Amino acid sequence: MIDLDTEAPAKPRLPAEIYSQLRHTLESQGPVAAAEALCQAVRDIGDPTAYFYAMLVKKRVEWGISAFPAGPAASLPDRWQDAYEDAIREAGRAVGQWCIERGNLSAAWQFFHMLGEPMRMRDALEAYQPRDDDDVAAVIEIAWNQGVHPKKGFDLILQRNGICNAITMYSYKNFGDDRDLQNYCIRQLLRHLYDQLRERLCSDLASRGIEPAPELGVEALLLAYPDLVGEDSYHIDTSHLSSVLRFALHLSSGGEELQWARELCAYGQRLGSTFQLQEDPPFERPYFDWRCYFDLLAGVQVEENLLHFRAKIAASSAEGNTLPAEVMVNLLLKLQRETEALHLAREYLIEGNPYRPLTCPDVYELCHRVNDLATLSEVAQARGDGVSYLASLIEMRKK
Repeated sequence: MIDLDTEAPAKPRLPAEIYSQLRHTLESQGPVAAAEALCQAVRDIGDPTAYFYAMLVKKRVEWGISAFPAGPAASLPDRWQDAYEDAIREAGRAVGQWCIERGNLSAAWQFFHMLGEPMRMRDALEAYQPRDDDDVAAVIEIAWNQGVHPKKGFDLILQRNGICNAITMYSYKNFGDDRDLQNYCIRQLLRHLYDQLRERLCSDLASRGIEPAPELGVEALLLAYPDLVGEDSYHIDTSHLSSVLRFALHLSSGGEELQWARELCAYGQRLGSTFQLQEDPPFERPYFDWRCYFDLLAGVQVEENLLHFRAKIAASSAEGNTLPAEVMVNLLLKLQRETEALHLAREYLIEGNPYRPLTCPDVYELCHRVNDLATLSEVAQARGDGVSYLASLIEMRKK
């Protein structure tokens, strides 16, 4: 059931002479013609809300019922209720489309949101190309915050508000199981930062009278011109660099975005000591360790980089830091080495982490993934979990 507001905003206002014209039309041609004239008048002044209600007035006078459009369809006689619901939808779609054609996406969303038809709005957002003087805040609200077309919304944030705002919006977003959107946002951030860095490296070289070959990427530029980065110099905001690379650890797909991440790490490694980060294992030397991580996912020195991360696990686990083990489990899963991931989790993550949720699947989930019920029963017994212990034994008997 669609409910209408009890009051219809009437701004912008109709010119004073319109009222006498409406009265004249009503007296000379009747209520339907007067309603049609009202529809045209509010269209002319660009008032979508008044246009919507004027269309309903027209429909009601055609039916010979009260001309007042406010109130729910349930307030009408039974025989008109379904028809009026349809009329509301028809008017909402017509006015919403009219708003889209006028470029008023914020107003269009009011109608498509009321109707529960976000896909119509999504199509409009997909086609939207903002002009330089457009205020895109309302469009971002619809696309990103309302979730109608979050990829478009994120692109607008990045293009119009800059990478700092985009990083903030990403940080506060709960992606849930929407890995596709998360990957998209990370990719856009990596591309933007990579392009920004390359442009500034080339500008730096140009200021020295050097014009590098156009095909050289960031890492190739750093290798060809090793003095580009000095002890106290940088070309991009280092907080942006570290934030985006942390996000990139959550990539669940590979491609050129991994190469961008690897080359951004190469730049970070060359920064002076003032700009080097210090974090907890397994990323205690972030730019170096992140590079090992991305190299591994890109298929570069896989076994060597696995050993690099495996070597951090035992000592960190003894100190109560399970993150190296969790990172290793996730890496093995990304490499589709699920059995190895289970064995590692069984050794270091049986009790989980008492201080925070695990960042990787727990032992139970890994057991189910590889269909290892025997291990599940052993882990359940170690955890004092009689329910999972017996359930696993029962399921094993079926095989």
